[in-house]
Amino acid sequence: MYSKLSSLKNDDDNVIDERIPYWAELWPSAIALAEYLCTRKLNNDILIHEIGCGLALPSLVCGKMGYSVMMSDYVDAPLQFASANWRLNVKSEPTTILLDWRKIPDDIEKCDLLLAADVAYESRMFPAIVNAFKRLVKSGGRIVFTEPNRKFASGFFELIRHEFTNTTIQNREVIQNNHKHQIKIVEIEVE
Repeated sequence: MYSKLSSLKNDDDNVIDERIPYWAELWPSAIALAEYLCTRKLNNDILIHEIGCGLALPSLVCGKMGYSVMMSDYVDAPLQFASANWRLNVKSEPTTILLDWRKIPDDIEKCDLLLAADVAYESRMFPAIVNAFKRLVKSGGRIVFTEPNRKFASGFFELIRHEFTNTTIQNREVIQNNHKHQIKIVEIEVE
């Protein structure tokens, strides 16, 4: 796969938009978010939306717990994988949508709980992610996102503090492949 990606020309859309298949890895932040969700009691009638779902572990956990879940990503491949995995593990049909954080459709259904695992990995996307957070969640809803304590993500946290007033942060250790990862779990109440 690497040789195929590295052979693309610089003007290829996949290179310009950095469509590297990050989605194909189970990131420690997704594990931390899934574990966190297992400890939370949520209302049964809420809509949960995971953006940048990748392998969609947090979505699958919520689906197994009986919640209504929508999974979205920027490209179709992760949505195909997540849908197939959903069908193997959850009794309902999956709900998926292609979603570019820079172009949120006006008619998209707002959710009660927005999930995002490790989405702040490109500083140029920080404003778009914060805008997506604001546009995708109902008033009175919540956002829970995880971030693996990258130093450059401090700019993302500054934007979050500026745009949202009711935020809590906790840390969770995830052990994956014999490595310890310290993951920030951030919960935001949307006014």
